[in-house]
Amino acid sequence: MDEFTSGFPPPPFFYKNYSFKDEQDAEPTVCDISDGSQPPPLAYTEKDQIDRLRDRILGPCSPNPPKDSWVTFGVQEKHAEDPMQLDSETAINLSDKYPDARDQFKVLYREFMESLLAYLSALKTMNPDSVSEIKRFLKLYMNLQHLLSSLSERMAQDDIVRMLRDELERKRQYIDSLKVALVDIHRLLSFTKVLDIQDA
Repeated sequence: MDEFTSGFPPPPFFYKNYSFKDEQDAEPTVCDISDGSQPPPLAYTEKDQIDRLRDRILGPCSPNPPKDSWVTFGVQEKHAEDPMQLDSETAINLSDKYPDARDQFKVLYREFMESLLAYLSALKTMNPDSVSEIKRFLKLYMNLQHLLSSLSERMAQDDIVRMLRDELERKRQYIDSLKVALVDIHRLLSFTKVLDIQDA
């Protein structure tokens, strides 16, 4: 009945392999300052706290992360997806006439829509030319997908460059503000020094 009333699932079976060290062993010992010894440094950062917690845990080490590929539920997974490549029969070369990828996409999309409309109009008659229309339709679709993947990668790179430029501009503004503040402080200190000399 507890498994239906509890809001949390039971812990995994391997939790019994792990345990914590004694609290007294984990606590740092108090050093006597008179004998010249220094107290142990405190863990200020989050990394130090994680390392201290990891030192208190007794149990098997965690497995190493996969490097190349691994199998999950019968499917081979990878860290990075393979880039989409087109063979010579599928690729439509427009880079000579249209060097910009966005112009290539517009041309391919126009041809794609024309092929789609031609195929829809030919559905009534279904002549032998319909097979070639379908092949042309699929070929244009594959080229459009390839262009979209390359454009998305370029857009991501442009976004990163834009973010870095904005960050540099903000830091430049902060530096300029600090320079102005330092000049004002120096001027104020010089003025107060002159007043002190006059009072003396």
